[in-house]
Amino acid sequence: MLSLLIGLGISMGILSITNGWEGQILVNLIVILILLVSIFFMGLFLKSATYFQKDFILWKSRIRRK
Repeated sequence: MLSLLIGLGISMGILSITNGWEGQILVNLIVILILLVSIFFMGLFLKSATYFQKDFILWKSRIRRK
C-alpha cells in the first residue's frame, strides 16, 4: 500500500513537470509498474506466511505427541 502511494506521488510530480500526452504515458507506465511490483511482493508475503503457518502447525503437533 505504501509503495502505491509513493508511486502515485512520483507520477503526480512527473505529470506536473511534463505537459501533454508524453507525461501521461510515462505516468501510466509508472503506475502499472508499481502495481505489478506491489502484487509481486504481496504474493511473496502470502507465500512465506503460509509456509511459516504450516511449519508452526507441524511444530505444535510434534509438541502434543511427546
